[in-house]
Amino acid sequence: MGTGVAYDEISGTDRRSDEPDSVRGKPIQGIPSPDAKKLAEYSTKMNPSNTSVIIDKSNKKMYIYYYGDKKDGELIASIPINIGSGDLTGTKDGGIKNDKITPTGDFTITNNKSFSTAGVYNKEGANMGIAFLGISAKDQNGDYRGIGIHGGQNGTIKSPTNGCIRTQNADLPAIFSALKTGTRVKIQN
Repeated sequence: MGTGVAYDEISGTDRRSDEPDSVRGKPIQGIPSPDAKKLAEYSTKMNPSNTSVIIDKSNKKMYIYYYGDKKDGELIASIPINIGSGDLTGTKDGGIKNDKITPTGDFTITNNKSFSTAGVYNKEGANMGIAFLGISAKDQNGDYRGIGIHGGQNGTIKSPTNGCIRTQNADLPAIFSALKTGTRVKIQN
C-alpha cells in the first residue's frame, strides 16, 4: 500500500492513488454518516497542525477535531468504528504483533495511504475496503505493525479486525481526504 500512480478507468489516464475516486464522481456503496458529510466540508482546511483524532475503543467511535482558531478544537465528526477481535470490549492496551488488539497510545497517520474503489489489499491479500490510512503503531520489538484505519470487503463495521480500526466504506472518502500524513491520532480504551 502507499501513494503512487494508479490507472483511472473514468478518464483513461493515470492518477495519484491518494486521490479519492469519489472526488471525481465514481460512486461508493453505502450511505455516509452525517458526520462524514460534515468532515468532507472541512477537509480542505485540515492539516496535521490543526487536526487531531481520538479513537475511543470502549465507545467504538473515532472523534475528529479541527482546531482552526479555537484552542480547544471543534468536534467535526464522530464516526462509528470496530476494533481488533482480541479486545471486543475495548479495554486492553495491545502492542504485541499478531495479538489482534487495537493498540493504545499516541500515533500519527503515516504515508502508508491507499484509496481505490476497486479495493485496497494488504500484503497477505486481505481486503481493506476502499482505503487504508496507516498509523505509526509499533510492536514490542519496535517494528511497524501495519495498523491502520480502513473499511472492509462488505463495506460495514460489523466484522472486528486483526488490530486495525474499521470504518464503513461510505465514510472513507471524507476520512481519507481530511486526515493527512502526520495527523495526530490518540487511541484510548
